[in-house]
Amino acid sequence: MDIPTSEEILGIGDQPIRVLFVEDIDDHAEYVSTVLHHLESRMEIVVASSVNEAIEKVLAERFDLLLSDYRIGTIDCFTLLKDLEERGINLPVVIITGQGNEEVAAEAIRRGAEDYLIKDNVFSEPTRLLKSIVSAVHRSRLEEALRDSEEQNRTLVQNIQDGVFVLIGNELEFANRALAEMLETKAEEMQGADFVSLFHSTQQEEMKNLLRDAWSSDEAFEGEYTLISTVANPTIYVTIKLSKTIYKGQPALIGTIKDITERKIADQKLQETMQKLEVLSITDDLSGLFNRRHALKVAEVEVARCKRYHQPLSLLMIDVDRFKEVNDKHGHFCGDEVLVSVAKILKADLRESDTAARYGGDEFLLILPQTDVTSASAIAERLRQRTSVHKIAVQGGSSVKVSLSLGITEMRSEGDVLADLIRRADNALLAAKGAGRNAVQIIT
Repeated sequence: MDIPTSEEILGIGDQPIRVLFVEDIDDHAEYVSTVLHHLESRMEIVVASSVNEAIEKVLAERFDLLLSDYRIGTIDCFTLLKDLEERGINLPVVIITGQGNEEVAAEAIRRGAEDYLIKDNVFSEPTRLLKSIVSAVHRSRLEEALRDSEEQNRTLVQNIQDGVFVLIGNELEFANRALAEMLETKAEEMQGADFVSLFHSTQQEEMKNLLRDAWSSDEAFEGEYTLISTVANPTIYVTIKLSKTIYKGQPALIGTIKDITERKIADQKLQETMQKLEVLSITDDLSGLFNRRHALKVAEVEVARCKRYHQPLSLLMIDVDRFKEVNDKHGHFCGDEVLVSVAKILKADLRESDTAARYGGDEFLLILPQTDVTSASAIAERLRQRTSVHKIAVQGGSSVKVSLSLGITEMRSEGDVLADLIRRADNALLAAKGAGRNAVQIIT
């Protein structure tokens, strides 16, 4: 475990770190308590199973930190934080939760929590929870210690894992090693530097405003910012906590900088993954068009919009003529190439408001908002002609040509529902096939 021991950093001697753990699930409470005590024998865990019990224990006993589940029964931890604040009880707080939520995490930090951890990560890597608890207690004792005697506690400040700084005016009077290491420099070289210059250019004006507000108020200020890039870290995301103090007899600002780059990058990757999964869930794997389920949802929305604003709406049901013969003669790989080629032809003629989907097998659906049947007929004829002259390359160097049959319907009656449009478009498609295929038919 590559974090300093409690005794080395906190200087607590024989005094344990006392943690009040608010958790209403007995198995979770027992597991976390056992693991933390195993990792750090000096840590004493006291469990409260409700908010009321937690308040009673805080009022009756001394604790170094409050560790709370996000949800305690039917109450969230913000109720507990508010109650503590109203009673004037100042304890560092670490929150653990069953599921990640960046908005809840930001709200927790805004309300004064030191950290926000996911239970699955805590269970799989319990040292992360220990590091978070020790760091939070470090910061709490650090801020109190610095106000009492900066010189006496310089060693303490230098050993803390988070960045610590003191500003006289807006210049750095003091920076610890952790902050210097974040910026790949030396602490002594940072003295006298303009604090605002440490931040990304897009956030420097915002930082100037933060410092101005901090100097003019007795409140503590905090926020998320981005430090200037370094060779090792192209982007450094941090949270800053800032408040007024007296340093060497002068008015000053004291603050801590916590590196949250790892968490932010993990959140970004999670968001990217969720977006990719969302796209996959609405996309047909072969054609790249929307799938049938998503197309029907879009169509329902467009039908409702058509009725609300009295605008035209047309549907095109499209079928590849004699597709089974293509599969039988050239194989299913060739059939797939035909479907992909037809999908590309459909997409090439779409407006931004239109929706193209693979409806099933060799059938496609076009949803054309704000399009009457005359305009839809022109679009259908253009698609039919383009497909009929298009050659589709297949294995062996040869090519095939296919044609489309297209059925069109338009929403005209306020009483129409989506099922009516689908039925009429399908009947129009059958009529096109009955007319000899490679044709466009309209049923309104």
